[in-house]
Amino acid sequence: MRGRHRKKRRDWFHHIQEFIWPSIGGRAFLRFMEIKLKRARGTAHGIALGFAMGAFVSFTPFMGFHSLIAVALSVPFGGSAIMAILGTAVGNPWTFPAIWLASYNLGNFLLGRHASAPEFLVTFDINEIWADFAFYADNFIWPMTVGGVPMGALAATLIYIVLYNNLNRYRKSRQKFLRDRRSKLYAVKETASAVKEKASALKEKIAEKVTKD
Repeated sequence: MRGRHRKKRRDWFHHIQEFIWPSIGGRAFLRFMEIKLKRARGTAHGIALGFAMGAFVSFTPFMGFHSLIAVALSVPFGGSAIMAILGTAVGNPWTFPAIWLASYNLGNFLLGRHASAPEFLVTFDINEIWADFAFYADNFIWPMTVGGVPMGALAATLIYIVLYNNLNRYRKSRQKFLRDRRSKLYAVKETASAVKEKASALKEKIAEKVTKD
């Protein structure tokens, strides 16, 4: 029917496509994220801490549990759960390859191991991974965790400082803008009231003069 628009349901392929590259474009998506953070409810500390915790968790290899871990780490310290989930977007298909490689190499370095990956059968069969989980945990998950934690902590610290300062500066600027606007509106209201009073007084004088005449 005219005037009604039925929302088109997206299948799993479109969801994956949106995750890899938003249909609104990269620049517009970053702008959306900026506006989302600035207009989010809560204290600057809560927003910055929540987002920073989400970014921190993104450096760990626990795929599928990032949001849950981020919320569990941020909420007890006053962080925003929504911002924690939003912060996990730091880990995405564009950044994961670099994060995984860097955390893997750093973890092996800290553990005193050789940085090259051990030989294993390349497969995406989850059953095989579970069957030899000890191998994958020792050779991949553990070094990526050891390397990802300090990298994530550094990234989270920088993100918290930058975001906290920017939010405070933005909110102070907005409060000043709102105060100035209220002052201008009050001045306009006072001027209009004074003009109305003068017009009323002039009207009374004219009415008196007409009565006398």
